[in-house]
Amino acid sequence: MRATAKQSHDGQAFEFRRGTLKASGVRGKKGRKRAEASRTNEIRTRLAEWKRLPESVRPSLRALGRELGTSHQLLSHYLAYWEKRQAKEWKRKAKELRKSTRAETQPWVMEEILRQARAYDQAAFLSTMELPLGKLFSRLQRDAEGHPLNSGQVKLLRELALRGSVKAREILERWGPAKKP
Repeated sequence: MRATAKQSHDGQAFEFRRGTLKASGVRGKKGRKRAEASRTNEIRTRLAEWKRLPESVRPSLRALGRELGTSHQLLSHYLAYWEKRQAKEWKRKAKELRKSTRAETQPWVMEEILRQARAYDQAAFLSTMELPLGKLFSRLQRDAEGHPLNSGQVKLLRELALRGSVKAREILERWGPAKKP
């Protein structure tokens, strides 16, 4: 591959296929923005607020994208990996809490910190389990809309709900077997 260079009209920079070399010797970069120049945190914060709203009140992703000055595709991408990123964050917090127990001398304080770390670990585990179970939950919802859930489906949903699955609990509450008076 032959590198081609073209001098700019001001004579201060050369343009190459992989960027621009300025007279100072600094090449203009293409690609990923620096963390401080990125709007990722701002967008994720606003998306978290959007997720907290009930679905009936939420604006569409397109409307939210217009409001934030970004595309709905980028927002969809963030939503698709939301659970995975959340689990990673909870694992990091649990790890930090465990590190902080090394400096603690009071046993009851250590126990409280470890309890919080276990809660973060459990939340991370449940979050990682929700992602692969998403297709199963959507299939169960489709089935439940057409006809009542069978006993095996109800048993599975009850077991997952007992283990903390929010989606399983929602499906059971909405389409589960009617409670006897």
